[in-house]
Amino acid sequence: MLSSFTVETFETAPLIGNVLSGGEGAVESLNLPHFTLYANLPAIEILDQPTLQAHNTTPAGNRFLNFDSWAFPSGTDGELEFEFTQPVFAFGFDYTGVTPGARTFHVRVSGQGFYLLNQPTTSPTGLVDGFWGIISSTPFPFAEIDDAEDGFFGIDQVTFAVPDSDGDGVPDSQDVCLDTPAGAVVDAQGCSLDQLVPCAGPRTGGTWRNHGEYVSAIAETAEAFLAAGLSTEDQADAIVRTAAQSDCGKNATRFK
Repeated sequence: MLSSFTVETFETAPLIGNVLSGGEGAVESLNLPHFTLYANLPAIEILDQPTLQAHNTTPAGNRFLNFDSWAFPSGTDGELEFEFTQPVFAFGFDYTGVTPGARTFHVRVSGQGFYLLNQPTTSPTGLVDGFWGIISSTPFPFAEIDDAEDGFFGIDQVTFAVPDSDGDGVPDSQDVCLDTPAGAVVDAQGCSLDQLVPCAGPRTGGTWRNHGEYVSAIAETAEAFLAAGLSTEDQADAIVRTAAQSDCGKNATRFK
């Protein structure tokens, strides 16, 4: 299962480079919150003005990622790599070249290559301008785009998703509790209150010494969920009342 998709629109990224400048002001790498961009020469730009077929496609936005192949010497292929902070299962983007112009580039993900063209009459796959994406059965740490036949291109709304086995909204790589029941409220580590304080005994092992120890642990965890904004005060009180009425910890073995 995938976590909810994350979309990078580049709206908070700094402006980099100049329109139709042959790479003036462009950079070779750029760190963004969820991935880092690398190019084999300084050709990465963040623009707020349309250039050739490339422009912003984010509603109410004005910035997009541009790859300026004019920065490359004649005969040199440009390559742009997305290196994600954690492996992803899904990757896609809005190709901003919306006017036919025989523009073509090549995308590689998990060793597989795909061509994106904006002329459906010449494209064997029928791909045209617009959103392009892939969902893989195995996670991949990076995706690459090379300029193929025509490398000056802009893309926007880069969309990706990381694996989330139990669908609780916390990626597997950060999830301490990978088997959370559907619909359960979880903390930042992906654990529900019942997973943090099981009826059978502490998560660290063994059994509860008595019912009071269990109720105390529930109350402490419910307070933490309340402080984190994961529950209301009424919900926290109800959780503690339910715990107090349960049989958890009541059958603990007593040693004399």
